[in-house]
Amino acid sequence: MTSNNYTPTPSYSLGSSYSSSIYDPSNDTFLMMDVLEKHKNDLINMKPLIVFEIGSGSGVITAFLRNLLEPAINFISFTSDINFNACRCTQETCSINKNEKKVDSICCDTVKPFFPRICNKIDLLIFNPPYVLTEDTPRCEEELCYAGGPNGRHVLDGLLPKLKDILSVGGRFYVIAIKENDIEYLVNFNGDGHLECSVVGNRIRGCENLFVLMYKRLPLLSK
Repeated sequence: MTSNNYTPTPSYSLGSSYSSSIYDPSNDTFLMMDVLEKHKNDLINMKPLIVFEIGSGSGVITAFLRNLLEPAINFISFTSDINFNACRCTQETCSINKNEKKVDSICCDTVKPFFPRICNKIDLLIFNPPYVLTEDTPRCEEELCYAGGPNGRHVLDGLLPKLKDILSVGGRFYVIAIKENDIEYLVNFNGDGHLECSVVGNRIRGCENLFVLMYKRLPLLSK
């Protein structure tokens, strides 16, 4: 693409110290970035104040988001990853792309340490979870980035019920899934009526049928 509005993939480097435990940007990463770029105007009009990426890995998506939305809007970026090396790599990627001072990376499980301070305060949440179907949940650091358990939703199933308490009203959650994760179930999950979900991206690469789902936090119900 040659359009002036095109946001290129951020520069990154996964050295030998990261290669065994950090997910290298691949088809799912690029699908997520394509969807975010397609939604650029909507995201700018949202004027998000807090943007959070769970499982940031290489840091490419967070760096891309900053390049995509700045300087149109100012916002705070947080990332989390249960793998400390991934947090380091995220910061290095952001440094390469000259936005490391605008991103805080925390080594933790999803958003758990932030409760209750971030309750209904995250405007934009991004997650490329471990979605591969495996017999067991991750047993070592190398498996954390891909092993999703028997239904591929080991981590996501723990997060979904909390979404209504995480997202601000009108906030969005973009998440990667594959067909085997049961897309119908994920789309129908509505968080007790507080959420709505739609498929906003789909791409087939080899044996993987990839999806991007977008959850929206609905207005608070009046009593």
